[in-house]
Amino acid sequence: MEIADELAVIAEIGIAFAGFMSLFLVFASRDGRFSPADSIQVVIIITSGFGTVLNALAPLVLHRLLLDAELALRLSAALTIAIAVLLGIYFERGFRHLRVQQGPMEGASKLSQSVGRGGALVIILLQASVVLWAAGSASPGVYLLALLLSLIIGASAFVSLAVSRLLSASP
Repeated sequence: MEIADELAVIAEIGIAFAGFMSLFLVFASRDGRFSPADSIQVVIIITSGFGTVLNALAPLVLHRLLLDAELALRLSAALTIAIAVLLGIYFERGFRHLRVQQGPMEGASKLSQSVGRGGALVIILLQASVVLWAAGSASPGVYLLALLLSLIIGASAFVSLAVSRLLSASP
């Protein structure tokens, strides 16, 4: 597989991201709980880290199972699209519930807009990669870009959560 090294590097970055975020989340939960807005960010952080690892390793595992490299990448992109759609439904329900509780002008609506746009861009990139592969012009770079964008979404949720925790801790 021609992009095996790149996928391995993205998986390693995802593992490091997930490990660092896990440590941060343990120390960030003061009383063992997060607010509803923070809990959504926590789920975004965890799913972006571990999801990127899963989606980066899936083509390598499928290729090892004697599948063609291009077919392994297509199946992995389709799996990633399905997971992203399911997560999008979950997050939309969470954001809708949060907006009902806190009102439409709270900070959670800004977060939902940025995560929604980023998640939509990830799904569009993955769909583009599947369409390009189906058309006969393999585009593993688009798949790699979608995985990196997923990590960026998680990092932005981390920054938002860290800033909100720092502001709430200040006297």
